[in-house]
Amino acid sequence: MPTRPLDAPGTAPETLSGAVERVAVTPSTGGTAIAADGTLFVSDTDTQRILRIAPDGTVSSLIEDPRLLWVDAMWIDVTGRLWMPAAQINRLALFQGGTSRVRYPVEVFILQAGAEPPPNDHR
Repeated sequence: MPTRPLDAPGTAPETLSGAVERVAVTPSTGGTAIAADGTLFVSDTDTQRILRIAPDGTVSSLIEDPRLLWVDAMWIDVTGRLWMPAAQINRLALFQGGTSRVRYPVEVFILQAGAEPPPNDHR
């Protein structure tokens, strides 16, 4: 989808809804990151994996690891590494009958993804 309608102030909702197109069907996700080439990295909260969605909609698994518990707020650095904070949101007291099950320390994992960050991400 071209982003021009999103950038134009006052764009009518009908215009926006008419411009939306499906790129891929995703699982329940905790977070995403987008690369300069349009590749989208999506965390799969059900299977503790990170999916790579190419600009053409092709979906592949980048990594699967039981330590990737509810990865959120991913980020791509200038060296092409994908930063993956394992936030453990599913273990918060809100989802655990009032008792937090978060295991400390909370970890951040890094993986060389060979991706470039979007140009507006590192000013």
